[in-house]
Amino acid sequence: MPTSAQLKQVVGRLLEIDPEAIDPGTSLRPLSNSMQSAKLTFALRSIGAELPAGVAVPDFAALERVLGHRSADVGDPVPAPSVVLPRSAPSAGVGIDIERVSELPVVPDYWEAPFYSGTFTEHEIATCITKGEARMHFAGCWCAKEALRKSRPDLAATSLSRIELSHHTDGAPYLRLLNGDTWEALPCGVSISHTSDLAVAVVVWPAPAQVKVRESAESPAPEPPMAPPQRPLRSSMLPTVLAFAALAISIYSLVRH
Repeated sequence: MPTSAQLKQVVGRLLEIDPEAIDPGTSLRPLSNSMQSAKLTFALRSIGAELPAGVAVPDFAALERVLGHRSADVGDPVPAPSVVLPRSAPSAGVGIDIERVSELPVVPDYWEAPFYSGTFTEHEIATCITKGEARMHFAGCWCAKEALRKSRPDLAATSLSRIELSHHTDGAPYLRLLNGDTWEALPCGVSISHTSDLAVAVVVWPAPAQVKVRESAESPAPEPPMAPPQRPLRSSMLPTVLAFAALAISIYSLVRH
């Protein structure tokens, strides 16, 4: 069970404040987004504490209270739950996530760092570290996984370690979900973009196919539209044309004489 001093060291490092300045009322709101929450989770595990999933800790007093009621042996394996993979979305769904690349921790070894090994799969780590600016690609991967969780309520609580960003042979990205011991591709689209500062990803589930309504047999099929006919020269315009022609001939005759 971690001591209060150990918890203050963890929180102080994440909030970038002096641990001695932390008191029960110190706000932990800056650690409430998904990225900072993951950092807090893995930092607590390093000192032998487990923050229950889905529990809000608005301040340091709440953190101490929650951890005082529950601690975990980090070495005990937790079996991955089985889920029913959505074969098709009941309705169109969209998820989007954007993160600063600088929010990802700088570590000497991505394979050994708990934040990376606990969040990304081996395939994702291998893919990101073989590219330039690895953290930029990790940020894009993170955004894709978060966007997926935001796109469907039934995936909102899924651990990021059970979601994997992979690529087809043509380089197009797609997402897989660990169902028991099997990785299965999800029927959704994903698009990722990043710069050296920001990464963003969008996940889209297709809407169900529109059902065509059969027309009644009594209703005749509409006829195709006809091309507009060429406008004929109106007979009422003929006198005007002849008058202008006569005037032109008269002027020409006067000029010649």
